[in-house]
Order: sequence, then C-alpha cells, then structure tokens
Amino acid sequence: MALEEILKEIEERAKTRAKEIEEEARKEAESIIKEAEEEANKLIEKTKEEAEQKKREEIERTRAIESIERKKRILAEKRALINDAIEKSIEKLRGTEEYEEFMKRLSEISAEEIIINERDKKFFRKSKIGNIKGGAIITEGEITMDYSLEGLLEEHMDELERMVGEELFDEL
Repeated sequence: MALEEILKEIEERAKTRAKEIEEEARKEAESIIKEAEEEANKLIEKTKEEAEQKKREEIERTRAIESIERKKRILAEKRALINDAIEKSIEKLRGTEEYEEFMKRLSEISAEEIIINERDKKFFRKSKIGNIKGGAIITEGEITMDYSLEGLLEEHMDELERMVGEELFDEL
C-alpha cells in the first residue's frame, strides 16, 4: 500500500468519524433542545396555573371585602333607622303623663345645680338650660346624677337597639 492510499484511507476514516461525531452532536443538541422545550412548557403551565390560582384568590378576596362592605352599609342603615325610631320615641315620651310625673318627681329634688332643656323649664324654679333632650342632670356637691333622657337611654342602649331592631327588622 502506497503512502497515498494510506493517507486517503486515513482521510476517509477521519471524514466518516467527523460525520459520526457531527450526527451524534446534532442528536445530542436535538435532545437537549427537546428537553429544554419540555421544561419551558412545564414552567409555562405551572406559571399559568399559579396565575389562575392567584386570580381566583383575588376574586374571592374582593368578593369577601364587597360582602363585608355591603353588610356594613346595611348595618349602618339599620342603625340609622333604629336611632330614628328611638328619637321619635323620645319625642312621643315627652308628651306622655308618665314623663310629666317623672319631671315633677325630679323637680322635688333640691340640688346645687339642675340642668334641663328649654321645654322642661316649667317644672323647675331654679335651673340651667342645657343641651339635653329631656329629663335633668342634677348635681349636689361632687355627686352628679344623670336623669337626662340621653343618659337613661345610653344606659340601656344595647337592649333598646335589640328590641327596636327586632320590631323593625324581625331579627338581631
């Protein structure tokens, strides 16, 4: 065998081997690309699922907040109606014989200071006009007795609100 033939044989083997290496590299590259695409698709799908879950949670949170706000508005409206009913009751109460008797009994108490509203001054000889709806605030020394309608109502407000709410709304 001549040198040329040996060189040609080496060259052909080298070309064949290079093609084999090139083909192996191409297959390896395709495999890596396919694997990367699969990983990317999995990541995209996972990200989509997480985004959908966050969206559902945000919608649920928004609905819960809206529900709470709606309930707060309804409660505020009910409170306003209850307070209005109590105010109307106070006005009606002031025109009753029971209120007249109550004020007469209060007028029999002697005290250093008696605070009443303008409308009730007919019951007291010596008193100060104050910003109260009815009744009286009586002070003797360091003792103050709050017989104002507001004070008496405040003392029993929870019970009154419950009773008026039951009457108005058949609940609470």
